[in-house]
Amino acid sequence: SDGQLEFVGRIDTQVKLRGFRIETGEIETILNQIEFIEQSAVVLNETEDRKLIAFIVSSKQDNIDINELKNKLGSKLPTFMVPAHFEIIEALPLTVNKKIDRKKLSEFKLTEKNVKNETFGHITANEELFLNLVKNVLNIKNITKHENFFNLGGHSLLAIKLASRIREAFDIELPLNIIFEKDTFGEIAVEINKIKNNGFQTDIIKIQKVDRKQDLDLSFSQQRMWFMQKFDPDNYSNNITSSFSLKGKLNIIAFEKSINRIIDRHEILRTYYSDKIGKPIQKIEEKYQYKMTLMDLTHLDDELANIEIKKIINSENKRIFDFSNLPLFNIVLLKRNEFDYVLILTMHHIISDGWSINILVRELIEFYSNEINNKIITLPTLNIQYSDFSQWQRNWLSGQNLEIQLDYWTNELKNIPEKIDLPIDKPRPPVQTFNGNHLNFSFSEETTTEFLKFINSHNFTPYMVTLAIFNILLHKYANQNIIVVGSPIAK
Repeated sequence: SDGQLEFVGRIDTQVKLRGFRIETGEIETILNQIEFIEQSAVVLNETEDRKLIAFIVSSKQDNIDINELKNKLGSKLPTFMVPAHFEIIEALPLTVNKKIDRKKLSEFKLTEKNVKNETFGHITANEELFLNLVKNVLNIKNITKHENFFNLGGHSLLAIKLASRIREAFDIELPLNIIFEKDTFGEIAVEINKIKNNGFQTDIIKIQKVDRKQDLDLSFSQQRMWFMQKFDPDNYSNNITSSFSLKGKLNIIAFEKSINRIIDRHEILRTYYSDKIGKPIQKIEEKYQYKMTLMDLTHLDDELANIEIKKIINSENKRIFDFSNLPLFNIVLLKRNEFDYVLILTMHHIISDGWSINILVRELIEFYSNEINNKIITLPTLNIQYSDFSQWQRNWLSGQNLEIQLDYWTNELKNIPEKIDLPIDKPRPPVQTFNGNHLNFSFSEETTTEFLKFINSHNFTPYMVTLAIFNILLHKYANQNIIVVGSPIAK
């Protein structure tokens, strides 16, 4: 109504980076509004480290402050739309039709001067150490201190993991909210320096290897699961079942040998739990040979094989483990044909979690590859095992430390309702079950992009926002102001 127009840009300049649909013309419009910029073009650099590159034609040339430029863009755009690199050039290349030659720009060799200034310039030893921690957690080769943790694929669990790495490397306790609230790695590094310079070092003792001959306590989470299993022996809610498709000719002998190498490597896979006068303790077998279950489905056509596989996965997920005997996992290999197998891995949560499964699969691939190629195993020795962590946790979280935690949570949870009073059509069963189902649905790409823009502009994570939406839904149905939803975390 006031005559103003907002330039959105052409569809053919739209790119996709880390799940975001980005209109580069929108970035260029804001860049061109800066007084010393005559022309600009933004392209996606299709290298191993995919990132937005802004090419700038400016009268100032070498006197441009890149950080100031990023701040100006950051005040008007979500962080994920701020280019990672700015290249100052004399003129933008043009096609024969006098249009900006974006293909040539995407192949442009970035000047070492600008790359150095942005990635490594003015970087301290602590910043370099911190950025290396981030690279390891996010599995990214190159980052700058001007980038944002969540825009590079970080989420709540990885934030906890990063905080743990910071604790180990700097011997400090960095509040988790710092990772959420600070826009760039550089700002987080400043907070790390402040804590170190103020002498606020963590009082947490490093994990040490303990004597296996003594009675080994369970960790707090293990003891909780042990108690639940004692209370309800037929409860399978803590099973973790994963299935994997294996394509190609499989050497079953080498595959099973690789599994047993992993069992040798990880004590937790050789651990069972004994009841000593009402107190659970860990027992670790020095050697344990495992034989997986092989099932031949080659006599079934694809449709019947798929039905049978689903039945077996469902059956495995309901497997009841005896905590006092090995193993607390089960492996089933299904053969569809000579070049198509399905691996089903079921583990009780008392010996595993989501991250552990990923490690196990990664090591299984490496062991198997080495086995069939007659290569020497290169994995480093594990000096610390889970039982060492359990004893460390018990020693640290005791006395005053334990009282502080218990007092806090007792106060936080004292007024919570016993249940969420949903208007259900049937009475609740007298004994709680874990029956449920999955409901899968998809949002459009446009809705997803807008959703991601929203969460990034507020420094949220997708999980935080979707959980908030779920809580609002429960509030509307139950008409309760206090909604309690349990959420598992990784430590």
